Amino acid sequence: MSEHPADIDLLRAADGAPPSGAADHLDRCAECKGRVAEARALAALARRGYGEPARETPSASLERRLAEIDRRALAPAFARRRLWAPLAMAAAVLLGVTLIFSGGGSVEVRAWAIVPDHPAGVRDPGAPIARARSGEAYRIQVVLEDSGSVSLFNLDTSGALHLFFPFRLEGDRLDRFGLPETFERGARVEIPPATHDPFVLDDVAGTETYFLLASPRALEERALLETLREHEALPPAGRTADAVGRRLEERFEKVRTLTLEHVP
Repeated sequence: MSEHPADIDLLRAADGAPPSGAADHLDRCAECKGRVAEARALAALARRGYGEPARETPSASLERRLAEIDRRALAPAFARRRLWAPLAMAAAVLLGVTLIFSGGGSVEVRAWAIVPDHPAGVRDPGAPIARARSGEAYRIQVVLEDSGSVSLFNLDTSGALHLFFPFRLEGDRLDRFGLPETFERGARVEIPPATHDPFVLDDVAGTETYFLLASPRALEERALLETLREHEALPPAGRTADAVGRRLEERFEKVRTLTLEHVP
């Protein structure tokens, strides 16, 4: 019998997109066919746990995110067949499913900007700003090309990463400012809305960087919080805007950035 396909290829097969060589092998090998069936069953179970319907078509996200499995030290165990176990396959499938639902695709953004705070009753906040002083208040405005959800991170001047929307309260509680999970196409979304206090710059001057994620549905809260925890564990050298942007793209697909020059 020919050599078994790589386990990454079996994961692709479980998701409905086996490489041609793996497909031919699966037609002949009952052992690998059984592993793929087990993986599909585990994936279906995980999808139900996430409230997602089963699907027959391949996941575009899975192809881009399989490298994450390698980085989490699962693939080295797969490479040694004597270490193969159903639990390892389950971990790989569940990780793949988690990453798929963390990303969930991307929605195009028509426009987004940082705008100064404005008094109650004033509809137009004025022109977008790229520079502001300590103590000044501001909000973020977003217009989507299609209906979807947004999430917003802020990397402050000290290198700390904050979740601005949904806003992280004390602990792991998140607040959406009373806004819906999904916004209509073309609607101007203001974060925070006028019903809530605006964001206010602290006393530490420097460059504030904002990262916008726009997706067809709300991103998993635990994935957003895990991103914060991972950042908090990094040394200062790993807390740069470029590094944050790369990590967000690996986990959530397309990321858009804005900067605000924070002056004393």
